[in-house]
Amino acid sequence: MKKTVLNFIVFMCITNAVLGQNNKIREVLINENVSTHFTSTQNIDYTDISTNNVVGDMPLPNLLRIKPIKDLQNDLGFVTIVGEDFFVQYRLTYTSDSNKANKKIDLDDDHFPFKNSKYPLTSKELKALSSKMSEEKPSLNNVIARKNKMQLKVNNIWVIDDYIFIDFTLFNQTNLKYDIDEIRYKIIDKKVIKAENNQDQEIQYVYMHNIDNSFYKQYKNIVAFKKFTFPDQKSFIIEITEKQISGRTITAHISYADILNAKSFNP
Repeated sequence: MKKTVLNFIVFMCITNAVLGQNNKIREVLINENVSTHFTSTQNIDYTDISTNNVVGDMPLPNLLRIKPIKDLQNDLGFVTIVGEDFFVQYRLTYTSDSNKANKKIDLDDDHFPFKNSKYPLTSKELKALSSKMSEEKPSLNNVIARKNKMQLKVNNIWVIDDYIFIDFTLFNQTNLKYDIDEIRYKIIDKKVIKAENNQDQEIQYVYMHNIDNSFYKQYKNIVAFKKFTFPDQKSFIIEITEKQISGRTITAHISYADILNAKSFNP
């Protein structure tokens, strides 16, 4: 009950903020035979539909899809959408003519700035920072792995606010195209042999700059993580696996000292 009341208070605060900035909220026409899609270039973090007569889901992190459940009255309340750095609200109005219903709404055209404490850096900011980092020269020379005519090298480790950025390059010294199956980031015990490796802790990234999954000679990427630490008897690894049949795998080990010595980045 307390959580419901708190959510209602948050919703009303957002609603009042929107109304304070713009007395005329944009109207969106919806119809039970047409899905209306709200799209954004960044992740959608929170949504609220003020009536049970409209249903919605999020098939993608940056896409909200809604539809009225049946032929209803004209006024169907509001939909509120909060992203990484914006919020926006629309008035939902039923139309019996499916041709008049809005099919796609671009959230980037309508939103108000909003400081979302969940995102110290937005995906847009992470992308801009990573682009600038990719232009920097390598400063690390001690984190290199070689196997099957492959070389995995960590170029730089940076820290900004609560984020750690790791810049690495995979070199393919063969004429065979390398198709990436998966890249995993883990904290492992240095003393545990592979067959007994059941205490691995997989670390999920919050942003990956290069989404390509195949290359011929060189693959460079910058990956951002929420700040993490680990004991000195463990190490952080980057493990890259090739798609079968050849299935070449290579692993680079990053020590705790390398993480502690991460440089600050000033764009």
